[in-house]
Amino acid sequence: MEPDDALGARLVSIDLSILGAAPERYDAYAAAIRHEYRHVPTPLYRAGRAAILGRFLDSGRLFADPDRAERFEAPARANLAREIVALTA
Repeated sequence: MEPDDALGARLVSIDLSILGAAPERYDAYAAAIRHEYRHVPTPLYRAGRAAILGRFLDSGRLFADPDRAERFEAPARANLAREIVALTA
């Protein structure tokens, strides 16, 4: 995505907005992802998912669109951190 691509920033941010959903909605999303990858053994899934989520947390701002960043950044980071804790427990 080009730095001045406002439409691209908005589309990517809309796609990621589930990350900043209310905890119960995010948890349902995470459960659906696990179901989608049910063929992956649990230890491998947990390690892989935690690594992916960790990369999200380590990145800069999650949402390129400023409006969605303001609305979803903090809850998204909280959801991701909470899921990582659960995956690595």
